[in-house]
Amino acid sequence: MIVSAILFYFIFRVRVKRAKEKAQKTKLELQAIQAQLNPHFMFNALGSIQYLVNNNDKENANQYLTEFSSLLRNSLYNNEQEMVPLSKELQTMDSYIRLEKLRFNFQYQLNVAQNIQPENISIPTLLIQPMIENAIKHGISSLKENGVLLINIEQKTKDLVVEIKDNGKGFDTTQPSKGFGIKLVKERIEVLNKQGYKIKFSIVSNNGTSVRFVFENWV
Repeated sequence: MIVSAILFYFIFRVRVKRAKEKAQKTKLELQAIQAQLNPHFMFNALGSIQYLVNNNDKENANQYLTEFSSLLRNSLYNNEQEMVPLSKELQTMDSYIRLEKLRFNFQYQLNVAQNIQPENISIPTLLIQPMIENAIKHGISSLKENGVLLINIEQKTKDLVVEIKDNGKGFDTTQPSKGFGIKLVKERIEVLNKQGYKIKFSIVSNNGTSVRFVFENWV
């Protein structure tokens, strides 16, 4: 009886240790992917500042720098978190989009369903951001004022659904320069799903591009 109890205890300890090691490994994988994502995000924003400076557009360059400082503050806060309130993530997204609007002058609309309370819902930080960057850079940047970016956030049963749509030419996700952000998003979702989350991600590229995130049983 005592031997069985001791054996059970040691087996239990080994299983707990392995579970902790697996969780730590998953956390490190997630941090590694996120570490790649943040510079990618910032380099895109800095590229727009350089464009405005090179074109002697001082007024917009100054406004861009002001917006960029706000974006940087939000990003530094978010970078410390694995999950952030949807309201915070929307602030970061909006700051980035307004920066890019100064350069490309596209149309932009964010629709948040009335039954969504952004301050009470948390999502993985900067998970959606690369798809917004792709929509602008590879979709609508060349269209200028004719470009349209739509972001819809809604609740379907218990799922949180985020859709990003643009009216650009679409893009080939197999091209390395266009697929880097997508690769990071897919890798990150894979790691998050290992932690017990249920996140689905899909892209349809036809007469523009539509990206869809489904966070299952999230709300």
